[in-house]
Amino acid sequence: MFKPGHLHRVNRDEADGQPVYSVDLYYHIKFLPDGNRKLVMTMLGNVAGEAFQEEFELSKEEAPNFGSVASRIAQKYGLPTQTGLIAKNHDEYDQMFADIRSKLEAPEPLPVSAAPAMTVDRYIPGHLHRVNLVATKDRPAFNVDIYYDVVQDPAEGKMLHIELIGQVSGTSFEESFKLHSDTAYNFASVITRAAHKHGIPVNQSLIMRNHKEYDLMFADIRKRLDLHAGDPINLDHLDSDGL
Repeated sequence: MFKPGHLHRVNRDEADGQPVYSVDLYYHIKFLPDGNRKLVMTMLGNVAGEAFQEEFELSKEEAPNFGSVASRIAQKYGLPTQTGLIAKNHDEYDQMFADIRSKLEAPEPLPVSAAPAMTVDRYIPGHLHRVNLVATKDRPAFNVDIYYDVVQDPAEGKMLHIELIGQVSGTSFEESFKLHSDTAYNFASVITRAAHKHGIPVNQSLIMRNHKEYDLMFADIRKRLDLHAGDPINLDHLDSDGL
């Protein structure tokens, strides 16, 4: 799966010399004080049960080689050369290449402070990334992306669409669901239950009220759905949305 700034690759079945893996490749542009720019890429993933994290930078001139660099790094962790996370014969390659080129050639450089800092956990409107690279007795290793947006359902009107993509303890999963506008406030509990199905304990939820990202995500969802305090709730929606 590719979305601007993020490529997700997964293989759930060990076959033909390919291990089971789940790898996320994030990228953004770093604007330097001298006016130059660099492509910054961060790879997070799990290959055959072993988690890894790598980050590298490429100059504007080196950036077209992002695919070969990413593949060489993946090879270090057990992915065969022929697997290639992103290669010219992949559908996403042209999209990713075009997105990187447009970002590198933007006519007006953004301030240095506007270049997003890549951290292990990250939130931007529409996307929450959670990762735990080291498993403990109470918390498994996981690497999960939560995407959300508002969709228009012909019968139900505006709805919040949420998609979870990731892996827990080396096992990949995908979940997606919709919430009516009047039940969207419960997004965190629904995400918690969905993640729990795949091995993340409820008390280690991906998004909780005491997380700083919760308020940001809550405010963004409320704005997108144009929600207001005191809006009526259709009780039938609680049942249909599994609440």
